[in-house]
Amino acid sequence: MKDAVALRKAVLKVLADNVTAGYVDSETLLGKVEVDRDTLDKQMLYLEGKGYVRLLRELGSTFIAAEITADGIEIIWSRMLASKGHSSASRLTSTVKSKALFTLAPATFTLIS
Repeated sequence: MKDAVALRKAVLKVLADNVTAGYVDSETLLGKVEVDRDTLDKQMLYLEGKGYVRLLRELGSTFIAAEITADGIEIIWSRMLASKGHSSASRLTSTVKSKALFTLAPATFTLIS
């Protein structure tokens, strides 16, 4: 089993890789990060609380799909650049926020019962 930090990074990467598609369903996330549902649910609630993801919910479930937010993209970029020794990581992320380089349009879902 992955530790919590590694799992959160993996989730954010999957969501970032699918940013143009919008929401990624929970079953796809489960398959990509290879953890049990309870573990994923807990980490998704954590990421949502931090503002890094938006969760689509259905009655009785933690989430049925998720998408990365601009803050989630920012955290990936800033950590990636910082890990590569780029001193401009903080300048880049503040530029991203101020110029809104990343805009995510909300996806529309129709639930069929």
